[in-house]
Amino acid sequence: MIGDVDATSGTVTAHLMGLPPSMSVAVVYNPNMAATLSTDTADVTASASLSATKGLYATLRTWGAAKYCVLYNAQDSLVTDAYNEYKNSNPTATIDAMLDDTVVAGAIAAQNAYVAAGFRQAALIIKSEDKYPCGGTTPRFFIHYARAGSSFNPTTASFFGTYLPVIGSDGNYYGSLYISPNRQNLTTADTLGPVEASVAHEMFHAIQFGYDIITWSITAQGHIEGAASTYGRSIALSDVASPVDPVARPGSDQIFKLSNFLTQNSADLNTRVDSIAYSNQDFFAFVGRAYAGGDLAYLEDLFQQISDDIDAAAGLLPTMFYQPTRVLLFTAMDTVFQSTFNGGESLAEIYIDFVKQRAMEHDADSQLHSGEPTTSGTFNSDLFDAQATNGGVGMVDVSIDPLSVSGQSFTFGSVAPFAARAVVITPSQSVGTGGTGATLTVTVSGADDGAVYVDGVYQDLSASNVFTDFGASAADKIVILLARTEITDSLADIDVTVSGTNGTQGETGGYVSTFEIDSWSVTGVDQLDPGSVVLVPDVAEAGILQPLIFSASSTDPMLYSSPYITIQFRYQNISGPGTYNNGTDDDSDVYILYGDISNAIGYDAVSGTTTFTAFGTEMGDHITGSLMADLADTSDSENPVSKGSFSATFDLVVGSFNDL
Repeated sequence: MIGDVDATSGTVTAHLMGLPPSMSVAVVYNPNMAATLSTDTADVTASASLSATKGLYATLRTWGAAKYCVLYNAQDSLVTDAYNEYKNSNPTATIDAMLDDTVVAGAIAAQNAYVAAGFRQAALIIKSEDKYPCGGTTPRFFIHYARAGSSFNPTTASFFGTYLPVIGSDGNYYGSLYISPNRQNLTTADTLGPVEASVAHEMFHAIQFGYDIITWSITAQGHIEGAASTYGRSIALSDVASPVDPVARPGSDQIFKLSNFLTQNSADLNTRVDSIAYSNQDFFAFVGRAYAGGDLAYLEDLFQQISDDIDAAAGLLPTMFYQPTRVLLFTAMDTVFQSTFNGGESLAEIYIDFVKQRAMEHDADSQLHSGEPTTSGTFNSDLFDAQATNGGVGMVDVSIDPLSVSGQSFTFGSVAPFAARAVVITPSQSVGTGGTGATLTVTVSGADDGAVYVDGVYQDLSASNVFTDFGASAADKIVILLARTEITDSLADIDVTVSGTNGTQGETGGYVSTFEIDSWSVTGVDQLDPGSVVLVPDVAEAGILQPLIFSASSTDPMLYSSPYITIQFRYQNISGPGTYNNGTDDDSDVYILYGDISNAIGYDAVSGTTTFTAFGTEMGDHITGSLMADLADTSDSENPVSKGSFSATFDLVVGSFNDL
């Protein structure tokens, strides 16, 4: 609400857009108020091909104002703080220049984009009289540069518990844009984006208001905030009015979880709006990319359809204006998608494509956030909450022993329409070389649609799904996506049962070579078998006993990336004419010196066990070693140095496959 101060008569005249059922009035005079006037002009011509039907809160079809006025308090600490930071990069700029280059420029860019897309005029106050703060006769939209958070505020009042907008003398409804100075110096790297994104986002709320998509509606918040989030950021990052390339705001709380239902507003479903509502941006951006030619203009058709359907429903039930059912909103989406897109895809078809792409396939159109998988067949488990916010668990991990299959059954309880669930099935071990994998049968009831991926490869979901040779590789993975795509308000359970027949055991030790001894050190001996006795030839002097050299290598490429084999060497029965103490002190000991598969050098006293893990995970893994003696202290009478032959018994133990 704005007014005129008449210093001569000592009066303040308030200019109301309309009157609510009741009101209280307070007059505040602030001599520090100032205004920035735009000199650039925005577009005003809307598409003539679109209908000009008028809903309950509908605004004009053709955009009227072409310029902007930004009101601000020059002494507000939020304003001065934002300005001082802005001057770090723009030392000669005035506050007016800052606002003109950012807030005003963002408003003009947003209006141009929305006009090009055919949207009706934003529900914003327009003034052009000399007596108003912006002055002059040029029609201007008002923007308030104030508050800690940006918003669109339609003029509303509470009347018997229902929020009603104040109606203007021309029959239309109006509100104001509030842009926070806290957004002034944000960049494209910030979750909210630059201040231009904030202006475009809030202006889009003013546009939605004209389509009867009311800002205080709980059921419509996913449409309201999700669409505004992608449109605002897309306009700010685009250098043309149309088409606007759909992008999504970054930030972990802006990513739509597939375990949430489409257009969900909040965790408890009764809160009007939280971060879940904004995360719906992912779906609207994906549809714009994959089905609407890389543009968000399709949302005009959607909002017009929602407006028409709300108007029709409210004729029978007036509360539909304020809380339209989700069935109505989903039906409008389904109608528009089938009639607008060239393929005539339904909401159900597009939603399932969205789930498949975001969870598993990752085409360019679905790559909306950095750090997410980009390789097709890679499951993005981060999109499924362990505890779904609309009831029950969002994902179940099932581990099955392919050699001893035990049946499992579980239920995803109270799944909402257009929500997804995931089942991930992996083997607890591999059946080994030459073995036969298990045959699994997964039955599903309660899901209208979904998809199956076996080791990343897609196949259709059926009521009964059979998977053969499961566990042939320890890296096997079955991902089952389940969804409800019926347009309804009801919740329903999805039941899953896993059963099957056992596989057969194969060879688990076939990936480890024998241990070879160099032919020059042990004449005529090609390999060292478990329990072999190897004689170490005479040595001329104390030090490393070089002749004994052993090695282990992976003779075949390891077929599996997840299992490994544990190998143990036990060194026993060291004997010989020389005197040594087997590690009882630091003077004269016999050791095994070895290099493991990561080429790190270590040594163990000969009486003991050395274990190598992860051997054979990669082609070319190897272990080498030699027998050595620490005979450095020749003056120790208790440990005289003597030449001679040493013998050692090597006991090789090959462990079983283990999960990494």
